[in-house]
Amino acid sequence: YRGSVSYRIQPWANFTLGLEQNNIWWPATYEKVNLTLASARIEINFSNNLFWTTFFQYNTQADNFNINSRLQWRYAPMSDLFFVYTDNYLIDGMFGPKTRSFVLKVNYWLTL
Repeated sequence: YRGSVSYRIQPWANFTLGLEQNNIWWPATYEKVNLTLASARIEINFSNNLFWTTFFQYNTQADNFNINSRLQWRYAPMSDLFFVYTDNYLIDGMFGPKTRSFVLKVNYWLTL
């Protein structure tokens, strides 16, 4: 089953909370598996050309907590500059960073 709740403050923000639960029953030789995915998303529009989106997610299958934050600047139609920060944390044992990255991505719409 899956459920989510969203709240929008027009025109500049969206907030979403979500929960997904999967219960899998295998034949007798295998074990029962319960998988949970909890998430939160925040989207802020500063202007028509500047956007910020942050996504939090907890996954019991990978025992992982993830943060993904993206700043997007639309400098021309269909052309964007993205600055993305991603952080993964291992939950099992001691809560600590697993991987971390910063990415810069440029898209340009080329018309021939």
